[in-house]
Amino acid sequence: MLRPVARVWAQLALLLALAVIPAGAAAQTGAPPGSDFDGDGRPDLVAFQQTTGKWTISLSSSNFAATTTKTFGQIGDFAVPGDYDGDHIGDIAVFRVTRGAWFILSSSSGFTTSTVRFWGGAGDIPIAGDFDGDGRTDIVAYRTRSGTWYVLESSTNFTTSVAHTWGRPGDVPLSGDFDGDGKNDPAVFRRGEWQVLLSSTGYVSSSTYTWGQGGDVPVPADYDGDGTTDLAFYRRSTREWSLRYSSTGFSTSDTFVWGLPNDTPLPGWYDSDGKADLVAYRRSTATWYVLESTSGYATTSAYSLGGLADAAVSPAIFETRTPLARGDFDGDGITDVTVYRPSSGAWFSLRSSTNWASYDTFFGAANDVPIDGDFDGDGRTDLTTYHAATGMWSVGLSAGGYATTMTVFWGVAGDVPLAGDFDGDARSDFVAYRPSTGMWYVLLSTTGFSQYTTIDTQLSNHLPFVADCDGNGVADVGLYTPASPIGARWYCQVRLPDIGWMIAVPVADNFPSVMTGDIDGDRRTDLILYKNEGWNVSLASNDYQFTTSYYWGQAGDIPQSGDYDGDSCLDLAMYRPSTGAWYIAYLLNTMKTRDTFSWGVPGDEPVPGAR
Repeated sequence: MLRPVARVWAQLALLLALAVIPAGAAAQTGAPPGSDFDGDGRPDLVAFQQTTGKWTISLSSSNFAATTTKTFGQIGDFAVPGDYDGDHIGDIAVFRVTRGAWFILSSSSGFTTSTVRFWGGAGDIPIAGDFDGDGRTDIVAYRTRSGTWYVLESSTNFTTSVAHTWGRPGDVPLSGDFDGDGKNDPAVFRRGEWQVLLSSTGYVSSSTYTWGQGGDVPVPADYDGDGTTDLAFYRRSTREWSLRYSSTGFSTSDTFVWGLPNDTPLPGWYDSDGKADLVAYRRSTATWYVLESTSGYATTSAYSLGGLADAAVSPAIFETRTPLARGDFDGDGITDVTVYRPSSGAWFSLRSSTNWASYDTFFGAANDVPIDGDFDGDGRTDLTTYHAATGMWSVGLSAGGYATTMTVFWGVAGDVPLAGDFDGDARSDFVAYRPSTGMWYVLLSTTGFSQYTTIDTQLSNHLPFVADCDGNGVADVGLYTPASPIGARWYCQVRLPDIGWMIAVPVADNFPSVMTGDIDGDRRTDLILYKNEGWNVSLASNDYQFTTSYYWGQAGDIPQSGDYDGDSCLDLAMYRPSTGAWYIAYLLNTMKTRDTFSWGVPGDEPVPGAR
């Protein structure tokens, strides 16, 4: 286990200054550049506190017994460590999505000098990798809406760029050297399908592999030590790591069971054999559990680093910060068709992962309010109800098969209950909006739900929503007023220390049903309004200035939205209480493709619901 050792950052700078690094030295074979911060040729353990920008690094040169810290970044930033200056030592870096800015603290300056480069924008996913083969980390922005990779090349000191279109909304961007030519290849994971654009062919040819399924977590790395990236995924439901080896032309594979469903899976290189280890990071105990490759994945080690507010950082894995599960009870990335029966507290679901087979369970009491949230961070919706009279939240945790429960008292009579990730730890926080004052009360998961923060919008008696208007994966405050002296308005308040701005735009008047979510795949919250079979969609990518209208449904229908096809874009749905029928239209197919399900009885409430 790691022993906490007090150490100032200047000591690490001195260590780097005294280190003798041979020309061309780099972190051990297989490890990506930028994972070695102390210059000993071995990757270090790194944790990033998303709420404060604090980096904690456990040094491999001390056999992970000594740690050092540095504060560099702010809430909402993405950690993107890499070797940007080419000295074969990791640089600390963050991407600030609100400004499209990369802030880099260089190791070659003893971590005293930083630079900023503007590359990318709202909704982009930052990727650090060597795409031009010069041994330095390039700056890459992946645009989810178009599937375009924008590469700012280190080989020209970041003065030239190239672009590759590879991917589509809903894909998980990956990067690795899948063809063994010393350059990173653009790659995406699409619900079990790996598509790789090969740099060795001048980006004109590609390879496709089927390995995994929807809901699996891709963890590509060099597990067999041949210098080429292998295909690998982690399946939370079974705790299985499935590896497919490049050394055999991706024809052989192994499976190992390691970790718990809500652990963070990531590859590591901590046993010095040049092959990736299997690492399960457990926030609840701040423990890194390592299944070591040097023993053929038969021996283990454990290290303490981080905490509830810290994310494990690996240069091999990018933070995508996908939205928390939206009515996804089986963790496959698709919204399940679900109703809640207030009279009995029963939940009835058609699960997409089992070809829409039925599943039901009882959780809640008569007249409780169903809430959509993921409070244990396992990528699946928990069974959650709110009792308005007492402010009691009851949560059946999906990671425990709904047998493990949690009870929290948060809110008073008249509050509106919501759930969202306001502290950036990939878990829902408990939220109460008080209409009488416009105040938001957020009970934070990073504190074990022991501390809270308040957000004073000074906008009372509005419809509240959890939104993400800047696309950084951290929840913002959204408010809609259907009518006012100046007309209907949509407000979105972004909570950042350096800008802290609020969007305020006029929208169509007097729409009784309102939904929010990402329609066009740019990871930002769009606005959906419904009235009398008419749908108005306003996109954040157009600053909510233009709307698209659809006419669909009939009197008495309850409008819904969810990702029913797994492309990370919202689809429109209607629930007909009189018959229990669901009608789903897929927006990316311009609503031409539709499905119908019979699920529910009069009196049931669809989950998640509109406001």
